[in-house]
Amino acid sequence: MKNFESWTGDLSEVMPRVSEVALGENELKLLLLNARVALALPRDKGVAKEVLGLYRPMKFKARLAAGALSGLIRSGLHHYLGRNIKEGNSPEISWLRNCNEIGFLGCNPNHGVRLVILSSYSGGELKVTKLAIGGNHGLLRDEAEKLKRFAKEYGGIPRVEGLEEGRDWTAFGMKFLAEPGPPRMRGNEIVPLLEKWRSQETVQLGSIPWLAQVLDGVSAPLRLKLGGLMLKKSVFHGDFAPWNLRRDEEELVAVDWEWGRLDGVAGLDLGYGLISEDHLVGGLSGESLVRSVWSKARAPLISQFLKESGWADLKLWLFFIFLLNRSRFADDLHDEMILFDRLDASCHSISNLSLDSQ
Repeated sequence: MKNFESWTGDLSEVMPRVSEVALGENELKLLLLNARVALALPRDKGVAKEVLGLYRPMKFKARLAAGALSGLIRSGLHHYLGRNIKEGNSPEISWLRNCNEIGFLGCNPNHGVRLVILSSYSGGELKVTKLAIGGNHGLLRDEAEKLKRFAKEYGGIPRVEGLEEGRDWTAFGMKFLAEPGPPRMRGNEIVPLLEKWRSQETVQLGSIPWLAQVLDGVSAPLRLKLGGLMLKKSVFHGDFAPWNLRRDEEELVAVDWEWGRLDGVAGLDLGYGLISEDHLVGGLSGESLVRSVWSKARAPLISQFLKESGWADLKLWLFFIFLLNRSRFADDLHDEMILFDRLDASCHSISNLSLDSQ
């Protein structure tokens, strides 16, 4: 289990343990979409459709594949695909012992076995369970504890409805949110959610240790300018992107709080979401990526949110969010940071950068 790295690899050790912990006697079909994503679908078409809905592909080919699978589910042909899963035991997770149907989305193999499980009960109730098995499963407990704290004070954060642990697993339950969020980072939808997390209290950027470290290596004049900014405090999600947004009736809710923390400032999640959308989904890089994020930041609702958060100079925000996400995207942002490093070395002020489309 500790060497689990791919859904397309050897699952002979993985799936029996998943069945012992969560699946019980339910008969499923395991479909391996790629090395990072797997789906286990029940025979019931309605539940299988909702399990597929847990997977939110952004790129065209993945959306096309998901659409084809949706058609197979509607016709009931999905149960003739994939590999049979049926071990015949009572699951270790207590609230899964009396479910009628069950399925899961498997993801993040580099972090061990990570599943988002959907279970149905008498009367049509559906419940989501997030499960980690093997190495680092304690991180899921930490995420559940964060959610318990955060949801007491802020809107748009799911509530934990159960937390259990075994010798090599951790699981917590949540309300099932059937409707996905917006497919793109639209200001009229995401800004109201980000405003729920923003405090009226301000803090100096350089006084927050984990953010001050981001400024290491920046020229002294620009480091002083950025570090001295007074910004609105905010909850920090850390993976704020369309695939982690769902709806609870009229409210937009962010899921997957593995990176969440309370000591953030407003504007950071917005920046990550815009970079993710343009780079990971849109395939933009270099100056094209910088210019696209800059163009979206100047849209009325987004620019107003940023300025009200303390980012009076939007180009300072642009510089900082690329700097912050440099490590998250590893070498992917190499060309963008060369652009900013060149600017920093020449004039110590990002305000002089021309980013208008040419």
